[in-house]
Amino acid sequence: DEKTGNLSVQDAVLSDRAHGGKQLPFDAQMPVEQLLSKDSYQKLLFSLTSPRQFTTYYLEKGLQVPEKIVGLSCKNSDAIYFRGIKNKQLKIEDQSDCLVLTLANTRHPFLSYFYYAPEASYLTYFRAEKEKYATFLLLKSSDLITYSYDFADGCVVHFASPQAKEKDHLAYFYQDAVMDTGETHFDTVKASPFPVFDKKVNFMIKLPDSISESQITWEDDYENNRIILKLPGNQTAQLKKYAPYQRIAKLQNYLLQYNAAENKTNLIFITTEIQGFRYHLDNHILSIQIDDPRKVYDKIVVLDAGHGGIDPGTLRGKVYEKNINFNVIHLYAVPYFKDSGIKIYETRRTDVKIPLDTRAAFAKKVGADFFISFHVNSINNSSVSGTSVYYSASNNAPNDAGLTSQILGSQMLTRLVSVMNTRNAGLLTQRFVVIHENSVPAILIEIGFITNNKDYAKLIDPSYQKKAAKAIYDVTKDLFGKYPTGR
Repeated sequence: DEKTGNLSVQDAVLSDRAHGGKQLPFDAQMPVEQLLSKDSYQKLLFSLTSPRQFTTYYLEKGLQVPEKIVGLSCKNSDAIYFRGIKNKQLKIEDQSDCLVLTLANTRHPFLSYFYYAPEASYLTYFRAEKEKYATFLLLKSSDLITYSYDFADGCVVHFASPQAKEKDHLAYFYQDAVMDTGETHFDTVKASPFPVFDKKVNFMIKLPDSISESQITWEDDYENNRIILKLPGNQTAQLKKYAPYQRIAKLQNYLLQYNAAENKTNLIFITTEIQGFRYHLDNHILSIQIDDPRKVYDKIVVLDAGHGGIDPGTLRGKVYEKNINFNVIHLYAVPYFKDSGIKIYETRRTDVKIPLDTRAAFAKKVGADFFISFHVNSINNSSVSGTSVYYSASNNAPNDAGLTSQILGSQMLTRLVSVMNTRNAGLLTQRFVVIHENSVPAILIEIGFITNNKDYAKLIDPSYQKKAAKAIYDVTKDLFGKYPTGR
């Protein structure tokens, strides 16, 4: 064997796109991730690892998935390393303004499109396409040459200028170059105009082929830090065949349970704190994003049904304020938000007393954009009537979108008075705990006076309760249009 420094030279051969049969100046049998040549390596651009059970599923079908994709900036080129893929599977088409790289007999390692703009010398744009085979699009600003070669555990393709006098070769990876990359989290591209992923995947599992997305139901049991996905029938034996891929930092436990009474299999995620989630079914692979609510949802609102439990609020005979508040918020308002793109969290979803400071702090806990508390008014004078909305003057700073408590209160008051046909009792300021101690724009609605006969007749009428609920939804939707969050 020849020696190049301390590196053994083996009889590994470059592909036709590389050096036409010349020997590689490194040990090609050494796994590519162990070390990287100091002479060529400049910067790690990105590193993607395929979910293990996703890979297992397709191997069973006779298809391959690149186990890992690593982008690298070298001295005279940019390179992509594909672990688990051989050079003969690479197909590169030059389409004038872009290169299309296809891996034969494969599926790409993630369920959705993803984009990456590393701003390197030649790899200026990297995008996964949802094609039959794993296909990647690379934009180019000038002519490029490509060359590739095999390693023991994968292959590497380089992109370089035709004028490059020397071709780079990845010989050894230093372990610290590929460790702690965060897998699919690319801190180096936060300023990129392209999203890194349109669907971030934290959990994936293969479902039986008979299950469609329309058959999956879910429950966001955020009071107990639980997310429950429900699948039809008893699927426990099938699901246990595949180990789930999970990278959920705040996951405390994952349970698979069959509920015989409902004839449903429950996937239960128990988290250490409230987490948002989304799921998607593609080619029988269920992928789920579980993360902090503000990283999952574009728009978040907390709805607070005042009082509850041993605290009935005001009352008239056997009519309790707490029940009116609950009906308007939980029974009528929340359903309006279904499929609206606005995530609703409720401070209470049962007849329970929640401390005022806990209600106020809840908005910050879930990363809400604003907070709406709903109440019924009362006074000793039965002639007094009308709808009023309160905000705290000390909690009136604009949020990131420019919305203030005063603007929220003004818009809500105008709409409620119109739909309820009540007297406008004013936009008022007060230091109520739930709005004064809040961290986001917050208002407290007093929809009407239970002590006034005309108001009372509307407060106990389900049709008027639904009108109030619809007004809350309409104003919320309109305000997100005028004050977009930008998330």
